[in-house]
Amino acid sequence: NAEYMGALLSRIADESSAATPAERGRVLFLRGRALNVLESFSAGAEDALSRAAKLCPADVKVWNALGECYFKKGDMAQSRECFETGVSIMPTSEALRCLSMVLRQVPGADFAARRALVEESVDKAKRAVALSMDDAAAWYTLGNAYLTLFFVVTQSVNDLESSLKAYKRAEERGGAGNPDLHFNRANVYLYLEDYPRALAAYSSAAAIDTTWGAPVAAVEGIVKCIRRASELIATKCGLKAKRLNDTIAELSPAMTVLSRSRLSVRALQAGPNPGVTTVCKVLGEVARAGDIPQTFVAVDEDGTFFGVSIYNLRKGGVAIGNELWIPDPFLFVVAARLPGETEDRSYTSIRIDNPSALAVNGVQASGVYAQTALSVAA
Repeated sequence: NAEYMGALLSRIADESSAATPAERGRVLFLRGRALNVLESFSAGAEDALSRAAKLCPADVKVWNALGECYFKKGDMAQSRECFETGVSIMPTSEALRCLSMVLRQVPGADFAARRALVEESVDKAKRAVALSMDDAAAWYTLGNAYLTLFFVVTQSVNDLESSLKAYKRAEERGGAGNPDLHFNRANVYLYLEDYPRALAAYSSAAAIDTTWGAPVAAVEGIVKCIRRASELIATKCGLKAKRLNDTIAELSPAMTVLSRSRLSVRALQAGPNPGVTTVCKVLGEVARAGDIPQTFVAVDEDGTFFGVSIYNLRKGGVAIGNELWIPDPFLFVVAARLPGETEDRSYTSIRIDNPSALAVNGVQASGVYAQTALSVAA
C-alpha cells in the first residue's frame, strides 16, 4: 500500500550520493521497485527503472522490474522487450513466467500470429516450471497458458486437463491463497459444466478476496441457470398436453437422419454416441452471462425434455421453435446442490461442441460457428 511504499522510499538514499554509475543504478532500481509496489502504474517507477536499466544493463532484476512496470502501464511491446532482455541475460523462472504472461496479452495481427504468441507463451511457462519445480507462480502461469491455448487455438479438452493439473500443482506448492487461481480453475469447470466443482472454486475465490464481485456473480449465474433449466424441464416448458402432443407430432418422421440411425434421448448412452442422430424441438432458452455455453431446453419424439448445451455458437444461431438434428450426441447429467437447498437438482443434457455439424429445421447449419472466448485472469 501507499504507507508501505513511503516507508521503503524513506530508507533509500538519493542517487546523487552514489559514488559510481553502478551504485547510482542500484539506488534507482531500489527506488523504482519501491514505487512499483502498488498495483497501478507509476510514472516515477518507470523513470527510475529506465534510468537504472541504462546504468546496469546486465542486471536481470532491473529488466524484470521495468517489464512489470510497463505491463501495468499497458505497454505490452515494451514489457515484452524488457522480459526478453532479462531472459537473454539469464533465463530465470521469474522472467520466463512474466514473459509468458505478457505474450498472452500481445495482440496478433491475425490468427496465425496470435496462435504463435500463445504457443510461445506455453513454451516459456514450461521453461519457467522446469527451472523452479516448486514455484507456485510458475505452475499457475502454466495453467493460464494452457487455458488460453484451449480457447484461442486448439479447443482440445487435453489442454483444459493440463491447465487443471498445473493449477493443482500451484496450489500444492503454496498457491492456495491466490484467488485468481481458484477463479480460473472455476472457469474451466464451468466450461465443462462440472457445476459442483465450479461452485466450490468460485466460492474459494470469493472467500479469499471478499471485495471481488466476479466470483460471487459467477455463483449467482450458475444458480440461476441450473434453477431455470431444471424448472423448464420439470414443467415441460409450460406446455399443456395437447400443445405438447402437437409439437412432438411436428418432428420429422425420418428414421435415418444425417446418414445416421435415429435414436431418442432415452435410448442414448452416457457420453459419446457415434453413428446416431437425435431429433428434437427447442422449446426454451436459459439465459446466462457470457453465453458459455448457450443453453436450451428441448423435447424429442418420446416426450423427453432435456437440456442442450451448444458451444461456439453465434448468437441467434439457434432459436426457440427450431427443430434440431444432432449427430453423434454427447449425453451427460447435470447435477448440483444449490446454496440453501437440501437436494441435488439434476437433468439430462446433450453437449454440442461444433454447431456447424447440426441441421436446423432440416438444413445443415451454416454461419453459426463463433469460437468461444473467455478472459483469463493474469
